[in-house]
Parts: sequence; C-alpha cells; structure tokens
Amino acid sequence: MSGKKLAPPSAQVQQARGHLQDLIDALTSPEVKREESRSKLIRKQSSSKCYVSQAELKAFEMFFQRMAQVFPAYSVGGLNWSTLFYCRMKAAQDIIPYGKVQHLAMCLEEFCNPESQAFPQFKENMEMVKEMQTYVETHTQDLDNCLLGQKTPVSFATEVLRDKEEQRKQSPFKTETADLTSTYLLDLMQGWAAQPPSENNAVAEKLRAFTQHIDDSVRVLHRGALLLVRHSGPAKGTAVDAQHPLRFARLVEDARVGQPLRLTFHPYESDAVSVPRSAFVLLPTNVLAHVTSVKAMERLVEDSGYQVFQALITEIQNLADVMLEKQHVSTRLVHRAQQNDVTFFDRAALEHLRDVLDDTRLFRSNEFAALMLEVSTVSQKTLRNFMSKVEAGEITVFPATQDTQQQQLSHTDFSGYLKNTLKAYLGWCQCALEMLQMQRRELCNGNMKKDTTDWYLKRIKVLPIQPTFFGEDRTSPQLLLNLHFCV
Repeated sequence: MSGKKLAPPSAQVQQARGHLQDLIDALTSPEVKREESRSKLIRKQSSSKCYVSQAELKAFEMFFQRMAQVFPAYSVGGLNWSTLFYCRMKAAQDIIPYGKVQHLAMCLEEFCNPESQAFPQFKENMEMVKEMQTYVETHTQDLDNCLLGQKTPVSFATEVLRDKEEQRKQSPFKTETADLTSTYLLDLMQGWAAQPPSENNAVAEKLRAFTQHIDDSVRVLHRGALLLVRHSGPAKGTAVDAQHPLRFARLVEDARVGQPLRLTFHPYESDAVSVPRSAFVLLPTNVLAHVTSVKAMERLVEDSGYQVFQALITEIQNLADVMLEKQHVSTRLVHRAQQNDVTFFDRAALEHLRDVLDDTRLFRSNEFAALMLEVSTVSQKTLRNFMSKVEAGEITVFPATQDTQQQQLSHTDFSGYLKNTLKAYLGWCQCALEMLQMQRRELCNGNMKKDTTDWYLKRIKVLPIQPTFFGEDRTSPQLLLNLHFCV
C-alpha cells in the first residue's frame, strides 16, 4: 500500500478483528448530518441518563471481555488499534459508516466518564476502553486507514496544488515562519495593545481575518490529522518530488510551528518518516466531506486496476491490428474509416477490408484462433504480474474494494473484447462504404455537380485579375475558368 508489503495479521489480530466486526454490527447507525458537529450531537443525546441501548451496552461489555481474553498480557499501548480496524475493513471489504463512527465515539466517551452510569461496567478494562476512545477521537477521518499510502489522480493533485498556490498569492498576510514568529507577530500585538478597550471588537475582527489567511505551513497540526503529501514514499527516503502525485498520510504526533512533520503512509501506522512542512497540503473541506463512503473515497485515489484494464484493451487492439496487417489490410484505413476520412480512391481497399472482417468467415479462421490464444496468454500473464505486484506492495490499490476488483479482472473474458474490436472495425468500414455510396448517388443525380458549379462561380467573381493581360479595368471570367482547369 505504501511501497512496502503489509505483514499478515497474527492469529490474535485475526480473532480480535472478528470480535470488532461483531461490535460494529451490533451498533445502530443514527442519521447524522455531516455539517452537524459532534458536540451538538452529544448535547442532543445527553439529555437522557444514558443514550446507549441495552443491546449495545451488552455488545460493548462482551467485546472488551473477549479482547481481554485474546490479549491476556495486555499493557497500555500494547494493542495496535489501527491494525485491528484495517484488518476488519479488509475482511469486510467495506468501511464503517459515518453514522456508526460518530455513535462509536460518543459511546466510548460515555463509558470513560466517571459520572456515567455505564462507567462501573467497564472499570476493569478501562485502560483498553480509553485507548480505543483515543484512537477513534484522533481518527475522525478515515477510521479504517484505507486511504493511507494511496496516490491521488494527477488531475486531482494538480487542482489541489493550484488552489493552494492561489490562496497563498491572495493572502494579505506574510505567513513565512520566520516573519510570523518574530517581527510580524510582535508588531501585530503592539498594535493591538495600543488600541483603547472600546475597540476590542475591531481587534477580534483583525484576529479572525488573520487566522483565516494563515498558511498551512505554520498551523499547529494534531496527531491523527489526514494530509496530502508531495512525497515519493518511505521506500525512497524523504525527498520531495513535485512531479509525483500526492499521497494520503496521517500524522503520528502533534506538529508545532517550525517543526517537520512525523507522519506515516502505512495503514498499520508504522514506519513513521519526517517530512518538511513545505511538502504537505491540508485536505480541502469539500474533499473531507467525501471521506464517508467507499464509492466517494474511490474517486479520491488512483485506480490501478482500471489502468491495467485499459492497458490490456489497448494491447488487444494492437494484436488485432497486427493480424490485419498480415492479411494486407491497412489499419490506418480502419481508423480513417472511423473518422469518415475516406475518399472514392479508398473504395476498393474498404471493400477488401469488409471481406476480411466478415465475422462469418473471420471467426472460423485459423488466424483468429491463433489470435484468441495469444490474447488469452497475454491477459493472464498481465493479470498475474499485476496481482503479484499488489501482493508485494509495489502497486497501490484501494483496499476496501481490492478483492472485488481482482475477482472482476480475473473473471473478465478478454476474448469478448477482441471480437467486439473486430466487429467495431467492420462497422466503421460498412459506414464508410455507405457514405461513399451516398456521395456517388448525389454526384450522379446532378445535385453535387450543381452545388460545386455554384460555389465555383461565386469564387471566381472575387479573384483578382492581372492588369498586364486585360488592362486595369477589364476582366475575363471565362479565361479565368480555363486557366483554373489548366492548373
């Protein structure tokens, strides 16, 4: 996923992953509006003594009891929750819905509250409960880590970087780290201190304006923040490559002003690397709104499977062209026929092409049988190579749909695409021949001749006449007509 093969989960993690899935299945999924903050939801539901249902409460109790059995030697910090959530997602091939994530966070907060009625029921495993709560609280975006290490499409990366550069140019404030932490802030505070108390509102307005335009490079970033990084990945060190697509990464610790970022591209949140602040981009607000469903998240990452599929289709077309070239058919003529860029001089070649592409004979020929075998061999070899690179971590794929995508690719009948390609060639050829036949009929019935004559007569009326032949004020359209045909 991040340039490094993921280690297979241990037997303990596999068992715990199943218990986590049982817990998620037991949770309700309340309707939650994305624009509604979690603090509002807590106030809304905290009117009752405990908003966790009895069934959910029992599911939580059973989950932590089972976890204590799976990890009998549990110690604080000894359980990697990111691995557990990621393995659950891989097995289920789906992310936890947005509503359930919010509800899970509020339930855990309730259990950690000493004044809550549910607190005594979890007191024995409170350290584990608190660790799970911390993980969920710091992973409000992409709880399952399925975006980490994924590349963004080049078009998306270009748009994000362009918007950031435009925002920087339009900012009325100097936000370079050195200026912000010394002279600029000092002058700003001295100016505020000199203002009378009655102008406090004006000071607040200036402060709000300042914070709105502050640059990302000097913001205080907190652990768990999801970022886009112009980075070649851990396998190639920490050098920033501006030409490389953006990658999703997550902060593993808080980052203060002037400090580099400690982040990870790994779904297990291991192998943290240091990256300069100039290398990252905060996720735009409209992008964060899409980190809530598998289909929406798929649009944010580069689809390696689709690229392999398109490459195979192109290879099949090339193999079909080679077969036609061996039968003395110009593939260039095929593509000209697609664009209706043919003339009467191409008619004989088009008729020959139509005869070669006649599916009643072509699909029974030895040449087509050999081509089908070659297509099958090439497609299987390409797919095996693709899947082996995925397993080795050399190619990133979206993990929430990885199994489904690989099954679809492995069960795709690429010989059908070969037949469709040749049928498309035949269709283009037939359309081109019909177009030439229509033009011939128009020429024979005189319509085209009349249109051509009218156009030519209008054209020669505006042609300049050389005075050396006819004098300055004389014209001879008939002579011009004769000269034109001589040329």
